[in-house]
Amino acid sequence: MGLTRERGKKMQIERRFVAFKEIRAQEEENIIEGYPIVYDQEADLGWFREKISKGAATNALKKSDEFVLFNHNPDIPLARRSNGTLEVTEDEHGVKIRADLSKSDAGPGVYKNVKSGLIDKMSFAFSVEKESWEFASDHTETDLRIIEEFRELLDYSPVTYPAYEQTSVSARSAKEVYESRKGSADPEQPGAPADDDGIGLRDTLALKAQFIIGEEKDENIG
Repeated sequence: MGLTRERGKKMQIERRFVAFKEIRAQEEENIIEGYPIVYDQEADLGWFREKISKGAATNALKKSDEFVLFNHNPDIPLARRSNGTLEVTEDEHGVKIRADLSKSDAGPGVYKNVKSGLIDKMSFAFSVEKESWEFASDHTETDLRIIEEFRELLDYSPVTYPAYEQTSVSARSAKEVYESRKGSADPEQPGAPADDDGIGLRDTLALKAQFIIGEEKDENIG
């Protein structure tokens, strides 16, 4: 049993966190590149599982003007597609970026921190145009959300504390997506974390939050 739906006009911005397993500082000074978005890899967001379909970014990439920001802060731009410091391409694996951080004030410092391993996580921000759901048939797993098409890709951001400082925002975002699919929250839904602002929700999402790319076992926070 499944459900396919195109989103309405209201744009809900979501974020997903990734490790720098596939985002690397290059030997060429101030260049980072890799895959912030990987296709056909399932991630567990606590409320539901999620997978990005192959080609989901094709249309969005034709109209998006993404930034590379630090900690999603618009006051700290590092690169941008429209000024030629960010190259974004799509292939069978996913969406690959190559960013020249040398043209921004903060860029060289961020590059050094990435190269040294001091910063090893990043996040990308997006909105969804079309999605579908595959409903779990038993209590052993949660429903699967399939992102079939992005509406817009907004930014790719190196971040310092993705699993801690952003947990409440990420949990709220995942819950809102889940409830919009269900129509209302369902406390009996298998796999859904406790609906509170305390230990239950925070711990569940923290454990499942990091979207680690490049290994056989991938985990995600929404």
